Amino acid sequence: MRLSYAAILMATLYAGCAGAGDPPAAAQAGAAAARPPKPIPDIEPETTEQLRAVLLHIAAGKATMEGYTERAAAAAQGQEMGARLRAYGALQALQLLERKVDGENRVYRYRAVYAQGPVLVDVTFGKGARIDRLQLAPE
Repeated sequence: MRLSYAAILMATLYAGCAGAGDPPAAAQAGAAAARPPKPIPDIEPETTEQLRAVLLHIAAGKATMEGYTERAAAAAQGQEMGARLRAYGALQALQLLERKVDGENRVYRYRAVYAQGPVLVDVTFGKGARIDRLQLAPE
């Protein structure tokens, strides 16, 4: 009986060690997820230009209530978002990464390429094409 338990233990250890040189599938999937997403075709360039204008106005400290819901206007008019955008330098490009429709909302993810590095911009347009959510995150 002892011999069979020892054989099972040895076989288990050997099988575990044999695969140790290969990266696990989860690690490979994580590495793929860490790669920056590729831009998709922009079929709504007017929306991209609207976002460009919004980002430039926020950075300049000139954001207004127009074009925003109350929730989004408070964030856009705050000093924090403008200071964060100014720290990135000049806006060089906007790349559309994702577009989806969620009920009455249109949800977009962009890569804003600034002089000091890229920023992910999530923006949701609600009723009346008003911005309901605007969120920034370094890429």
